[in-house]
Amino acid sequence: MNGVPSQIDSKLLVGAKLTQVCTGLHEVILHFDNGTTLTIECNVTACTADSVDEFSESTTFGKWAVIALGKKIRSMESKNGKSLLITFDDDISIEIHDSNAPNYESFTIQNGNTIVIV
Repeated sequence: MNGVPSQIDSKLLVGAKLTQVCTGLHEVILHFDNGTTLTIECNVTACTADSVDEFSESTTFGKWAVIALGKKIRSMESKNGKSLLITFDDDISIEIHDSNAPNYESFTIQNGNTIVIV
């Protein structure tokens, strides 16, 4: 939407364990044990030690995301304001790409009253 903030608050997700993956027609919602939700509505690059996969549809990414269930987030960082890189235990990572579509969100992170919309 407007780019990924360069100083995104990593405390929202670092150390949180992925407990649920919900797949909709146009989004994937990841729920974490600290009460944070991450709603993804854009292209994602997903990596493991063995593969790199590109996803443009939520239904296929949702199927992939279940491999991260029970894993904790080790790091989260903005990549040049164009994507958000999240690394889980076991070197599983997802890179969420800002769509640059002015009228649509790419992803939303919410924990209580704290909301980050990109």
